[in-house]
Formats: sequence, structure tokens, C-alpha cells
Amino acid sequence: MRTEQPEFFYVDPTTEVVGVLRGIQNAKARKVAVVLPEDPRLFRNDINLRLIASYAEKSNKDVVLITIDPAVAKVAYAHGLHVYDSPASAWKPEGRVFDLDITQPLNQVEVKGRRRDYKTGKMMRTRRHYQRALVMITALFAVAAVWYVATPQVTVVVTPAVKYISQEMHLPLIAPGVAGEGVRLNMLEIPVEVSADQAATGRRTEGVTAAAGSVLFINDTEKAIAVPAGTLVSTDGGQIFLTLAGITVPPVQAEYFMNVVVGMKAGQAEVAVRAQKTGSGGNVASGRIRLLPQGPNELKVVNPEATYGGADRSVTYVTATDIANAHRAASAVLIQKAVEIISARLGDDTIAYMAQLTVQEGEMRSSANVDQEAAQVTVWLTGKARVPYILKQDVLDQAAKAIKAGVAVPAGYEQFGPIQAQYEGDSQAQADLPLSVSIQAVIPVVKSLDDETVKRQVAGMEPGLAAEALSDIGVVEIKGKVRKYLPRWTPWLRVVLAKPAEPGDAERIY
Repeated sequence: MRTEQPEFFYVDPTTEVVGVLRGIQNAKARKVAVVLPEDPRLFRNDINLRLIASYAEKSNKDVVLITIDPAVAKVAYAHGLHVYDSPASAWKPEGRVFDLDITQPLNQVEVKGRRRDYKTGKMMRTRRHYQRALVMITALFAVAAVWYVATPQVTVVVTPAVKYISQEMHLPLIAPGVAGEGVRLNMLEIPVEVSADQAATGRRTEGVTAAAGSVLFINDTEKAIAVPAGTLVSTDGGQIFLTLAGITVPPVQAEYFMNVVVGMKAGQAEVAVRAQKTGSGGNVASGRIRLLPQGPNELKVVNPEATYGGADRSVTYVTATDIANAHRAASAVLIQKAVEIISARLGDDTIAYMAQLTVQEGEMRSSANVDQEAAQVTVWLTGKARVPYILKQDVLDQAAKAIKAGVAVPAGYEQFGPIQAQYEGDSQAQADLPLSVSIQAVIPVVKSLDDETVKRQVAGMEPGLAAEALSDIGVVEIKGKVRKYLPRWTPWLRVVLAKPAEPGDAERIY
């Protein structure tokens, strides 16, 4: 059952149009106020409000909207829905919200060339849309005419040619610890350590095993003679052998035949010997060992067979020359290493005076001593390198000051890009250090251009002659409606200054 008290339906920002229609349907009161959220963008849609108005009409309910959004009000009034600024002012004339664009009476609102009479609910035609169309067409013709007259018909694109000014300058060098204005000379000192290898050149033969054999001691005396172990025997050439055991050589003895003395036989005793020194020199033929250097002198000695087993090997050893050569090679490497370390340490932001590089050698160590067996010898060498250098940024800073004071852009030109300082070298007046740094100051410039001057210069000329007339400025390209002659009226000419190319092989002014 319907009541006369109005019912308020509050719309959540997430509520869809279907939810609003359902809320209107379920309302028991005939008057329903739909309270829109603060951001009622859903109800600015013409279709959504048309649905609400149509549903209210079919339900025979007086539906109004509560919002202060003018866009919603405009569309709502177009569909016969009244809008109020608050729930308290609903259905009160003072609470009505009017769209600012509505100039008709409150009961009539124009929509797309038609208007609705809220009293009758009928749409009425209007002629205002024809009037607006006529005004718009007239305005378009006027704009087109102004555009045609004021818009340039021909574009002259000028790409200025980059030229440069060059001047040689000399910047003084200031030694470390000396006050003055100029490029500051710095000193870098670094430790350096290198090594160098040298193959050993010494060659000698060494014995590996000692020769061995046996000797026969002969005793011509009438008494037995003891020969202790270690008794020396030798060849005529001085090859010495030692007996390996102690023996007793018997005295001379008579020889009998049929109990008749037929002769005398010397006493003999054989003992093993070994060469005193290892090597093949101990391998001697039979009969070569026959001397007793230290006695006993009463005996004779001989080797009945050749001695054998002595062997040699070839030995490579380090000589004093080898160490000297390795030291010399390390000294050369020390300088190279110093240059590499200095280049890596200073980098590309500096200029090092390698001609003034000094390397002071320090301690030297070798892996082997003189006469020591080794295939090669390694020498380690330490040193201290010192080199003067300057900072490129310091050169540029001093160059900027000098250029600012001594180089000027000529009249008719303007500077294009930064001034460049090219390092040329050092002016040397003494052997130890340079006295100044030579630079080439380079200033890129372009011809000064004025749009109106260029327009007046080429107006009414043939395109080819116009390009030739501006050739001293740079490259000229003419675009647009180009006829035999360029327009004489300068507003129909437009001058575009293109970005100059990089200097490259630019022409030198002076």
C-alpha cells in the first residue's frame, strides 16, 4: 500500500542502474527521491536517465534526483526528471538545481534541437539548430579565408653551414710546488716489480756411478805384507781406485819339482777395488792400474782385467753470464711494465710525459746461484718509476680562460656549439721538462640569420636564383607551391632554420 510520505533511496558508488530501478520498484511511497553519490558519473549518461524516467512514468511514481552535479541536472531535465540539491529540499521550488546552459523557462529544456514541455511531456521542435548550423558554416568560411591569406604558401628551409675559427695558443706549465697561473704539472711515483727468465748455458759432465774391478798385489820380498782396506792404487793418468777389503800379500816362495827347487815365485793376493770418483773415467783397460801412491812400496800392483761400471751424465748449470743476461732483460721489462702501469693508472683524462719517465732499480733476486744445476734462472727485479703528467681538464680550463680573453667571434656570425681545445703538443726549451702546452682553439660558428631579411632577399626570385643567393649561408631547400617565381608577398613565405650539421670538414674562416 502506497504512502504519501516520500521515500529516499541512497545510491552507493558501486550500484548499477538496474539496482536503482529495482529500488524505485520496491518503494512503497509514490514520491521517491534517488540520492546520488558524490561522484555521480553513472547518471551523466543519457540512456541511464532515460531508463529511470521511463520506469518512473510506468510505475506512476514521482521520482526526483538529489545531486548538485550540473551535468546530471542537464540530462535529467531533458527527460523530465527534477533535480534538487539536498534531501531536505526535495520537491521544494527553492531546492531546484538548474543547468547553467538552460535559458528556457523551467518547464522547457532544449535537447538536440528539440525541447520537452514538462507540463505536457511532449517534445517540441525548434529552429535554433538551423541557426547554429548557419553560424558555424559562416565561421568556417571566414577561418578558411583567413588561413589562406595568412598561411605561407612556400617554405624556404635553410641549413646553415658550420664554419670554424682556429687559433694556436700556448699555455704555461707550472712545476710542482711552484705558485703561478697555468697548467699544473703533477708527478706520479709508483713501485714496479718484474721478472725475467734466462736459459742456463753452462754444460759439464758428471759421473753417476763409480767403476769397479780388482787388482793383484805382488810381493817380491821374503816377508808377508798387510794391505789395509782403502789403500790407494792408480793409473799413470792419475785415476785413483780404493781397495774394498784388507788383505795380506804372502812373501816370495820357492817352487819345487821332484823336491828340487826350480825357481822363486812372488807372493800374490787379489782384492776388489772401486774408483775414487764416479764417472766413465774409472773404466780403464787391464794392466793400466800399476801405481801405489801411498805404498806400501815393497809391493807391485796391476789390474788383470779392465774395470767397468763407471757412468756419466750431462749437467746444465747457471753461469754468471746467464744471471747478467736475465738482469738485463728484467731491466728492459721494468721500463715496459712501468709504462703499462702508468697508462692504466692515469687513464684517458691525463697527458703523461713518457719521455721524462725515470725508473730507479732496487733489489734483485735470482732463483739459482752461479754453478748451480738448473735448466734456467729467473731474476726478480724491483724498482720505482716517476713520471710527470698534466690533467686534460686543467688544460681545458686554462684554455677556456685564454680563449675567452684572446678569441672573438667575427661580426655576422654566431657561435654554434661549445669551444673546443685540441691538444697539439709541448713546447720544449729544456731536456728534462716542457715549459708550455700548445693547444688549438676551435670555435664552430654559423652565419647569423634573420627571417624577415631572408624573406625580403628571396621574395619574387626564381627558386634556383634564391638558393644561389643564400648559398653563402648554407644549403637551401624550397618546399610548397613553388611556381616560376617565389611569392612577392612576404607573409606567403616561411623561413625554417634547420639544425646545422656537425662541423666535420667545415670551412675555416681564419
